[in-house]
Amino acid sequence: MKSTIFTALITFVCLAACGGDSASGRAAPRERPLPVSTEKTSGLSKADFLLLKRDMTPQEVDALLGRPARDIGSGFVIVEYDLTDGSIAVISFGGGKALLSARLIFPDGGSECLVCD
Repeated sequence: MKSTIFTALITFVCLAACGGDSASGRAAPRERPLPVSTEKTSGLSKADFLLLKRDMTPQEVDALLGRPARDIGSGFVIVEYDLTDGSIAVISFGGGKALLSARLIFPDGGSECLVCD
């Protein structure tokens, strides 16, 4: 009985320290720091993204647009670029090798597909 209470207490303390959910018993995912670019991304416009083509590699996109503002992928390569009008371009690569899609997300919540699946 004492060992069960002790185990439950240790589990609760560990989960609380890690930001976990004691109801599910799982640790909450940690936010990873996102790389922030100081390169070209601040001066990008929609016209820059109209040059994207399906099957471009991440290196080709970097050469065209500069480094992304954020890498938001987890298992997939998904990057974001900030545009001068406040929009965000989201680009995804299949297996990290070829551009699959590119979408603009506008400040009002609307979106436009530039390279569609």
